[in-house]
Amino acid sequence: MKILTCVFPVVAALTVGCAQTIKEGYREPVIDRITDSSGSRPEWVRKTPSPDGRIYLVTSFSEGLSAESGTRIAKAYAFAQIAEQLQASVNVNSQLNSQKSRVQIEEKISWQASAIIRSMRQDDLYWERRVTQEGVRYSVWALWSIPEKTFYGLQEEISK
Repeated sequence: MKILTCVFPVVAALTVGCAQTIKEGYREPVIDRITDSSGSRPEWVRKTPSPDGRIYLVTSFSEGLSAESGTRIAKAYAFAQIAEQLQASVNVNSQLNSQKSRVQIEEKISWQASAIIRSMRQDDLYWERRVTQEGVRYSVWALWSIPEKTFYGLQEEISK
């Protein structure tokens, strides 16, 4: 009888402990899973294509509430990356040519960025619909291209 008395409190404690961790109606949390997509994932999502007369740029956004909103944000990222590239070029060149005023340089960047944006082309778009703990989200990737001649020509123009 002594053995039974020692075992009973241990079994009772384990049973009560386990019962407290399992809640009624408990469901395994949904871990980020893809439920739909615009097709099979293209290679350019993983590796940006090499220039072939055009410069390629891949932008993405992973928290879109719709494919359309994700696409708009990916497009804004593309424009921002172009502006950053031009700004980096100007920062290096403006140090070499310090006679230009900051206002002149900023005006040139704005004009050049506008010209590049007008010449940008969206070559492809890929999206995935995911179910997460927060709800449905869309990941969107966009492939953009710009003629090399346009980009490098405008970059040179800024340097003058």
